[in-house]
Amino acid sequence: MMIFNQQNSNAGDVNNNIGWRPYCVQVGSIKASHLRVFDEVRAYAHRLRAADSCHTVCAELAHVFFIDLEHVRGKFNYWDHSWLRFRDDPGVVIDAYPWACASGPILLYTGTGTPWSTLYRPDHGDGTEQSAPRTGL
Repeated sequence: MMIFNQQNSNAGDVNNNIGWRPYCVQVGSIKASHLRVFDEVRAYAHRLRAADSCHTVCAELAHVFFIDLEHVRGKFNYWDHSWLRFRDDPGVVIDAYPWACASGPILLYTGTGTPWSTLYRPDHGDGTEQSAPRTGL
């Protein structure tokens, strides 16, 4: 679910292990530190039971990775959903249990101008929704 763009860079670059690099990384929306945490989350998420809901999976992951991530409950489009967002940039999201996706966690940028900017809407805590964070590209 990320946009990929071909680029030339060093073979040892953490963001370029197969010769392709996510566009969001190129423009700086997603940092190398986000990619490292995402790799750790993916590895840990495979230990969790597939039968768990997005809410319990995200709660567990937020507990383990509490320094970098927070658990967010809200709506994905019109459905109740949970995801993780980075504390240093709430526009960078890990959807640990994505809708209609069997591949496991995905990393995306939900800032203004992206296809996901209106899909992830956190709850205020009182059952009402708020808009996704509007961070610049």
